[in-house]
Amino acid sequence: MSLLFLAFALTLSTIAMIWRFGAGRRLSVVTVTFWTLFALHGASAIPYALDLLHRAEFAHTPVPESFPLVIGLSFLCYTAGALAVPAVLRLSVTRAQSQFFATPTGAGRLRFALFAILSVAAVLVALLYLFGAGATGLTLLRPGADATLLREHRAGFSEANPYTYVAALAMNAVLPVLMLTALNRAAAVTSWKWRWVGISLFVVLLAMSAAGLHKAPIVVAFLYVVINSYYSGHFRRVSLPKTALAGAILVVGLGSLGYCLTYDIGPIEALSWTLHRIAVAPQNSLEAFLQVYPKRAEFNYGTGIGLVARLLGDNTYVSPPLLVGSLVTGRSDVSLNAFWASEAWAAAGYVGVIGASFCVGAGLALADRACLRSAKSDTCVALYAVWTVSSVSIASVSILTVLLSGGFVLAAVVASLLGWTARHRRRRMPLPSGFGAKACQL
Repeated sequence: MSLLFLAFALTLSTIAMIWRFGAGRRLSVVTVTFWTLFALHGASAIPYALDLLHRAEFAHTPVPESFPLVIGLSFLCYTAGALAVPAVLRLSVTRAQSQFFATPTGAGRLRFALFAILSVAAVLVALLYLFGAGATGLTLLRPGADATLLREHRAGFSEANPYTYVAALAMNAVLPVLMLTALNRAAAVTSWKWRWVGISLFVVLLAMSAAGLHKAPIVVAFLYVVINSYYSGHFRRVSLPKTALAGAILVVGLGSLGYCLTYDIGPIEALSWTLHRIAVAPQNSLEAFLQVYPKRAEFNYGTGIGLVARLLGDNTYVSPPLLVGSLVTGRSDVSLNAFWASEAWAAAGYVGVIGASFCVGAGLALADRACLRSAKSDTCVALYAVWTVSSVSIASVSILTVLLSGGFVLAAVVASLLGWTARHRRRRMPLPSGFGAKACQL
């Protein structure tokens, strides 16, 4: 019965996303999160629930009965939250998207002095981060490099680097907004100076992403450019299918290349590891939470959030991913990160999953609305691209991590300071000629 519910939830939520958000025609924060969640948890959910896939430490135990229910509720409630925002605010998402993509990206009122200050600060942070642990991973990537040494550097670089947190904010928020704003402005005003600024900031971002020899930051750096090109409209031939194909090639290709370089394995095995990491490993992490809570640990009712635990005087706080990782693997250094439903389950079971999924869907719909209702300036498009790429992480790690160190909130602050402010919003911008007929066809 639970499998039937899961199949129903996946089907209904997919139809709703395609119908109400144009998920098959246009990108948005809501739809990218949905499709990422579908790739990581939806596509393999039924085979995993039937015990047809590799289940790591749980191979000799039955799949929890709550597994299909949690995934099904996550999809349904996420979709319900996303649909609630345009219903309450009376916003036609497809119409707003059509107007956004039909409008050319313009050069907004940019605060140049602040842009320069933030750029210099970001470059200084990058230099401190690159050499803060004694050596950067870029110096280790040479022919014949010892795979064991590469793995040791990969595992210890962040812990040994005192600038890890501030560098994460720079990589996930400040640098992407600055870089994409410069590239958008270069295309809007046809300026090689701005283009070189954007390219230089991209090189800095790429160097920081490769410093720890982790694959995901490098993929994300390229995704910023791909998604920004789609939103900006400066490259008219960049369609959704081409954007989706480019994103898939980046994720799978660079992920496989990273495994080849750091684990000394062949391309076929690296591809297998990458696909396993995408479709199976996220299910392992979610199942770990379901196996631990509430059987081996009680629901925390919100004290799984570090700030809440400290305010309540809990001096023995351990984050749920670390607690689950230690209980499942027996190692204190393993953190089993998973999407929002995992920690919501650890907090309050099914009630937590329902509430968290609805709030995530509604919050991301508000993010879409904020960009779609703004004047399409260079900074606005940059922020929209950064938010869209950041939403990929929402389907794989803690939602609080994405909002804070993941840079979702800080990116909005930086964009607002640069010029993406309330007074630049357009309320009734004239529609392009012929737009009404096109909108009626959607």
